[in-house]
Amino acid sequence: MKMSCFCPRHRLLRAVALAAILLTSAPVAFADPAQLIIHRAANFGNRMWLRIWIDGREFEAIAVGHDFTAPLSPGRHVISVLQTDNPWHFPPTRRVLNARSGFTYEFTTIYQHDRVRLETAGERR
Repeated sequence: MKMSCFCPRHRLLRAVALAAILLTSAPVAFADPAQLIIHRAANFGNRMWLRIWIDGREFEAIAVGHDFTAPLSPGRHVISVLQTDNPWHFPPTRRVLNARSGFTYEFTTIYQHDRVRLETAGERR
């Protein structure tokens, strides 16, 4: 038969553990997210897609006439972009972004000399 201990000392330990879990996750859960917008320039061509990674996680590829929009948690992020047609096997273009709560960060991707450039288009609150 399994016996549970409901003594005050064990209740206190459980309460402290639960409070620690809630307090460590609370800032992320309640922080106002930043917004990331990546515009795809028209000079990419019709058959080339733009692949996007945030902090090493691939999100999606965007086609002609489309933009990418995603919420970001405040803090440091690495934004990476690469064209789908990459015959020279260039590495993705990377940009470090220190996102602040409530801000919108816009970038424009430009295809130049067989590589993708990620240019800052603006930052606004």
